[in-house]
Amino acid sequence: MQRLLLLLLQVLVVLQQPHDSDALSDAPLVPVLIIPGDGGNQLQAKLDKPRREPHVFCARKTNGWTSLWLQVSDLLPGAVDCWSDNVKLHFDAATYSFRNTEGVQVRVPGFGGTTTVEFLDPDLKAISGYFHALVETLCTKHGYERGKSIAAAPYDFRLTPPSNKGFTRKIVALIEKMYESNGRTPVALLSHSMGSLVTLFLLNKQPQAWKDKHIASWTSIGGVFGGSALEFKLHASGDNVGIGFVRSQSVVKEQRSYETNLWMIPRPGAFPEEQVFLVTPQNKSFGLSNLEEFFDEIEYPEGFVIHNRTQTLSFGLPAPRVQVHLVIGSKVPTPLKYVYTKGCAKTWFHHDPTTTIFGDGDGTVNMESLLAPVKKWRAEQSQELTISSFQGIDHTTLVKADTVIADVVAHLEKTQEQLQFETIV
Repeated sequence: MQRLLLLLLQVLVVLQQPHDSDALSDAPLVPVLIIPGDGGNQLQAKLDKPRREPHVFCARKTNGWTSLWLQVSDLLPGAVDCWSDNVKLHFDAATYSFRNTEGVQVRVPGFGGTTTVEFLDPDLKAISGYFHALVETLCTKHGYERGKSIAAAPYDFRLTPPSNKGFTRKIVALIEKMYESNGRTPVALLSHSMGSLVTLFLLNKQPQAWKDKHIASWTSIGGVFGGSALEFKLHASGDNVGIGFVRSQSVVKEQRSYETNLWMIPRPGAFPEEQVFLVTPQNKSFGLSNLEEFFDEIEYPEGFVIHNRTQTLSFGLPAPRVQVHLVIGSKVPTPLKYVYTKGCAKTWFHHDPTTTIFGDGDGTVNMESLLAPVKKWRAEQSQELTISSFQGIDHTTLVKADTVIADVVAHLEKTQEQLQFETIV
């Protein structure tokens, strides 16, 4: 009892001591590790293909490594077909494995740095900024240092963590390195979009003692926890992600080939069981209850096989058991249901949908998905879960908006104060 009273007195003395505004900056910064979303980091390729395909003007061979994602000129009409053939995956159902197109090697540059998540097209930084505004703010205004106190874990976003051989081991090693090189300070994880599924998978694979030691907090921005309705359109007829000069049909095979796009199909429990996501000209309705029929209908039956495997990776969305801060966009019209009226039973998916019915969300991720884990996680873990909602800010802008960056900084400062308090106590 006397020891407890002494401890309480020590805490009161600390709380009553005056402190100036520089006290926080004098303490070791909470290191930040960024886990980007789908398409959220650069990829490079080396070509030595047996032939020029699908067009005679497509490059067959490159001199060394060249940009695969992103080079905006690759998306121009005609060129996009060459790019699509280079980036798409090929699935072997017998072994459940994926390979690149013959003669194509792909690598992920910049692991442990931030450059390849700050800008997606290294030659057109003015229009391809991603995490740059946030990283620049932390470095110029809050004392962070690229590659030391703030780093990123880019990955081959076409593949889920188990198919990205060695990725989980690499990211664990990077977290441990950051912990040691920043004064044994636990790391704050910062993820966006599909990166939040990657982060959840990572955390659920680690022992609690490791998380207690190495993880200070996790901020998820626009986490696609419950999937996204737009994946139905993407797999049916393709999605040009709002780039007007790209035909959705020119990228549908490439998009279908990504294992991760099937990971982001809406999940049971996040959406109502009766929710219809797509209607065909023959008035067939597709939702979660008839997914196998949907993939047969669009002549992509292996999609159902891949989908079933990916759903086991985060089945039930188990709580991460770390402090969580969810940042979401709201009040942005977000696709919930697609209606197709053109074409027959065998061709409707060669057309774009005629009508899109919208719900709430951030324009890409539905509100049902953004908030899917909240109730469950609050019941399953003792660690705090907080939410910041930003009306009218869409999915991509969330990582760039000044108000969101200020919120992320405030949460980092709060985390740092908590760590200081725990150290004193």
